Amino acid sequence: MNTAFKIDNELKANLLTRLAKDGLMKNKLANMDGSNVYLVNESWQLNYLKDTTAVVETLDSDSFEAAARNSDIATIFVPKSAAMTQEIAERILTRSGQTKTVFWEA
Repeated sequence: MNTAFKIDNELKANLLTRLAKDGLMKNKLANMDGSNVYLVNESWQLNYLKDTTAVVETLDSDSFEAAARNSDIATIFVPKSAAMTQEIAERILTRSGQTKTVFWEA
């Protein structure tokens, strides 16, 4: 018997976001005061997350710090073109007091 069931759009988006994040969490760079930093490459998961509101892209230390301090933001993406080093990100995450997931593009 073939049984089909419907998944509403919100649940579908949540599942896709979870799958995308899980696929990117394979190469952990660091854990800083509860925030995890993962090294990522271009992939469908990364493209999917960048196209959703589930992740905030930061291009420099000022925008990274704003995202790190914002309690409404859980996930931050740092592209390889960003004007910021991992050491700066570590200092910001350590002093922000917020727990974040950071995807750092290789």
